[in-house]
Amino acid sequence: MTHPCPWCLESLNRAERKGAECPRCGRPLGDGNGGAMRQLDVRYDAVVAEQGRRFLRLMQVGTPVAALVSLLAPLAHWGGLVLISVPLLAVVHMLVLRLYLVYESRPLMGRRRRFFHRWLTRLALLWIGLPGYAFTAIPVAGALAGATVFAGLTAGVHYYTLWSLGREKDRQPLTGWEMFLLVTLVLGTVAVLAALAVLTLAVGFTLTKLYAWLAR
Repeated sequence: MTHPCPWCLESLNRAERKGAECPRCGRPLGDGNGGAMRQLDVRYDAVVAEQGRRFLRLMQVGTPVAALVSLLAPLAHWGGLVLISVPLLAVVHMLVLRLYLVYESRPLMGRRRRFFHRWLTRLALLWIGLPGYAFTAIPVAGALAGATVFAGLTAGVHYYTLWSLGREKDRQPLTGWEMFLLVTLVLGTVAVLAALAVLTLAVGFTLTKLYAWLAR
């Protein structure tokens, strides 16, 4: 099994990884504290700086765009279209954050922290983004709501990512509140989905009975 050198990214076999220096580029493979050098150790400052620049661009450009889209959103909030437009806004926001803001930062985290980061941000967008973007149905005022939700969630994901990346760099474990929050959000999501399923079945059963009664 091969692993890349954190500096030159050339593949190294197990024996080469045990050496003090990379046989390809000659740079150290240890972090000086008895641990292995990671891509995170090498790229941390550059990745943090780049994410900071991307965050500023999103706030400067993305927030006005979110306000404009939210201003036009009431046009799509007719009947069943609201069931599509609000989740669509949240999904697009999630994709922007994943593919533009944190696409360099998240892969540098360990597997466990990456899992928690991925699902905490997704569930935050679900629990905050969906109700928040629902306010875009209000003409004019919805533009302020959409811009506020976009800016707030983007800032939250940005700073949580930097905090997580810093703890990963310092080899710190996940905190108890991260685990508690993820479990709480997952259980809450399951409970809401179960309630919606029961409500849907109840409405369907009621409509079926009503139709049968009217057909007599």
